[in-house]
Amino acid sequence: MKNIGLDANWMISVCYLIAIDIAVNKGRTKLEISYPDDKKEMNLPFEQRYRELIDAMKKEGIVINEILRPLSEAFWDMRTKIVHYGHIPSPKEVQLIVEYSQEIITMITKEEKKDTVE
Repeated sequence: MKNIGLDANWMISVCYLIAIDIAVNKGRTKLEISYPDDKKEMNLPFEQRYRELIDAMKKEGIVINEILRPLSEAFWDMRTKIVHYGHIPSPKEVQLIVEYSQEIITMITKEEKKDTVE
């Protein structure tokens, strides 16, 4: 990786950012929004897949952290620069990515439903 200028900060960041993609895809499959072999699904932008998943989770009554519901534009920009252009994140950016990714993945993979009154 050194011959193209990538370092440990880049590798750590990419692992966490890609883990979000995997969690989103598994969540979409679990809620039957999409299926792994659907070629149309593979061509949807990540942001669209994420938004659709969050909307479906809300409809299912799954608790959504409203702070994480919309990923900030700054986070999208950082993700694009790192994953697609090889931007080397600072240690502070890596920390932000790790913490934010863990929060997003936890939110997607948990099944806590809102209390309902019957």
